[in-house]
Amino acid sequence: KRFIAGTVYCPEEKEVVIGAKLTLTDEKGQTRTLETDHFGDFWFKDLEENAKYTLKIEKDGKVKVFEDICTEKDVNLGDIPLT
Repeated sequence: KRFIAGTVYCPEEKEVVIGAKLTLTDEKGQTRTLETDHFGDFWFKDLEENAKYTLKIEKDGKVKVFEDICTEKDVNLGDIPLT
């Protein structure tokens, strides 16, 4: 199984974003949701290998979308600015 992880932060405030809503959607339209923790981190685990996902991050009217994230290997999106 694979994972997709990262850390969400606000560049204006120079702080991590706590409680951002994350929605991960697979190719079949099935979704999983999480919220960022007190460190701005998230971790979707036990994902299918070689699948494609769309990740939507939302908080306080700000939205960021990543499309076609492939789980050929584990994916760490690193530090993600939410603007």
